[in-house]
Amino acid sequence: MYDGVDFMEEEITLVTAYFDIGRGEWGKFKRGDNKYISYFKLWARMKNKLIVYTNAEVAKEVLAIRESYGLRDQTQVIVIDDVRSCDMDIYQKIEKTMQHPVSRRFHRHPNYPESFSPIFNYVVLLKPYFVADAVKRNLVTGTAAWIDFGFNHGGELFYKPEEFDYIWKYDFTDKIHIFTARELDDEPIFQVVKYMDVYIRGNLIIAQDYRWAELWQLWRNAMVSLTDVGLSDDDQTISLMAYRAKPELFEAHYMQTWCLPLKLYGGEHFTMREEKKRSKVSLFFRNLEKKVKLKLREHDL
Repeated sequence: MYDGVDFMEEEITLVTAYFDIGRGEWGKFKRGDNKYISYFKLWARMKNKLIVYTNAEVAKEVLAIRESYGLRDQTQVIVIDDVRSCDMDIYQKIEKTMQHPVSRRFHRHPNYPESFSPIFNYVVLLKPYFVADAVKRNLVTGTAAWIDFGFNHGGELFYKPEEFDYIWKYDFTDKIHIFTARELDDEPIFQVVKYMDVYIRGNLIIAQDYRWAELWQLWRNAMVSLTDVGLSDDDQTISLMAYRAKPELFEAHYMQTWCLPLKLYGGEHFTMREEKKRSKVSLFFRNLEKKVKLKLREHDL
């Protein structure tokens, strides 16, 4: 439990996971093992302690990559043969819900993974579960960050591999740090699900070790609530529901693009792609766009 001690420039333990959920067959969302491993290889240079949850085959590649950077001793891999076994009850609830054709059609884009794939929604739900499990195994003390295995998509924002060759440290408060794409308002959740709005970015979440078990429970409760009314969605909506349940636990940071938190909070040396700098949209214009969309919805346009 937090005792008032400042966490000055504390090294951050990284937790991630990768499981093959059939994404290699998902049309424009197609990304197989090789693609994700190439994404991981770019940021795997980070010298922080890293805990990876994955299957046995990918585990070998993860360890080989980290060893090639001299980071084998900073790496722990937890092998899980069937990721559904982590919480079979919640997986079955998601699967049963999404089998109903109305559930899929309710989404504005029924061909997006969060609209049709139970295993996708389930695996991204497990993000705080994995960190909480690492804490339970005494693999994490102090500050921990969930980081997506495919973080930065192989150079989408930060494109110089050598810049990941550092130890990520930052003086985060003891809140749960989330990174938002827009203002956190009170739009009804069924509207968020229907129109597939993104409020909270899920590729990075940061919190002290003792926070993760509660965060996992908040996320799980949110998914249960959603499935109880015949809906399911990915971690972005689940994270929003968790925030609304206990906003006092969170510290929200607005980010104009997905991977920017790594640069703004302890990675000032990162070089961003120029086109990404030019394409950033201000919060004012994002809110204006949202108001226009709401007006269109009111008139069913």
